[in-house]
Amino acid sequence: MKGSNFQLISQIVHGQWLIDDGFAQKMMPLVARMLQGEPVSFYDTSEEENEEVSAAYVLAPQGSGRMVKMEHAREHEIPSGSIAVIPQRGVVMKENFCGIAGTAQMREELNTLMDNPNIGAAIIVADSPGGAVNGTFEYCDAIYTSKKPVIGFVDGLAASAAYAILSGSGEIYASHESAVIGSIGVMITLRDYSDRLKELGIKEETFTSTTSPNKNSMYTKALNGEPEDLEAFLDAQHAIFMNSVRRTRTEVTDETMDGSVYLANEAKDRDLIDGIMTFEKVTERAQELIDIMQLTSI
Repeated sequence: MKGSNFQLISQIVHGQWLIDDGFAQKMMPLVARMLQGEPVSFYDTSEEENEEVSAAYVLAPQGSGRMVKMEHAREHEIPSGSIAVIPQRGVVMKENFCGIAGTAQMREELNTLMDNPNIGAAIIVADSPGGAVNGTFEYCDAIYTSKKPVIGFVDGLAASAAYAILSGSGEIYASHESAVIGSIGVMITLRDYSDRLKELGIKEETFTSTTSPNKNSMYTKALNGEPEDLEAFLDAQHAIFMNSVRRTRTEVTDETMDGSVYLANEAKDRDLIDGIMTFEKVTERAQELIDIMQLTSI
C-alpha cells in the first residue's frame, strides 16, 4: 500500500472532516471499495495531471502592465512586484495525495514564496469541497500571519476546509455568482461492523489498560447511542473554525456558520466574501495592494 493511501485511510477511519456532506456521500462507494482493499482512484485525471493543476506558480509583471505566468521560476528570475498563485484543488489533505498537493506542502510553498523580496502578494485559488481537519488550520494561520497581502479566490467551490483556508486571507472574491461558499462545520462518520462480524462467526472484544479507562470512550459511547461526548468534541473543533473565520470576517454570524452553503451573492451579503470578480480583476487588486504596501513602507 502506498504511503498516500495509508494517510487517506487513516483520515477516513480516525479523522474529523471539514467537508461538504453532498460530496462526501458521493465518495462513499469509492471509500467502501478502498477499505475492502480494492484499487480505487478518486480522480478522473492522472497523478501527473493533478500535480500540474495543483502546482504553485508566479505571475510576473511585463512592461505593458500585463501579468505573465512563470512556472518553475528560479528565485533570481522573478521580477519585482510579482504575485504568487497557489491552487487549492480537490479534497484537502495534510499530505500529498494522487498528485494533489497537501496543506503541509502548500504552507511551505507559501512561506518560501512570500520570503522572496520580489513577490509582493499571493492569491490562493480554491475549487474544493473541503477535507481533513488535520493540517487545515495550520495552513490558514500561515496565510493569516503573512506579512504580505494574500487574496482568496473561489474558483467555483470553497466549502468547509477550503473556506477555512481562504478565511486567513485579507480579502476573498468569487469567480461568478454561481460559486458555492460555506459549509462551516465539522463532521465524523462512525460505522458499526459488529453485526457483520457476528455473521462471519467473529467475536470481538476490546480491552483497555486500567490506567486509561477513557481510551476511545467517546467513539464507543457514540456507537452505543450516547453521542454527547463526541458531539462536544466536534463542537469544540467547530468553535476553532468559527473563531478562525472571525479573525478576518468580523461580521459573520453564528447563523451563517451553521454548516449551510451559499451562492456567491448571498455569501457576500453574509460577509463570507468581499465580492464577485474575474481572476484577472483579482490580480489587478493584488497589484493595487502591492502598491499600497510599498507606499506605506516608504
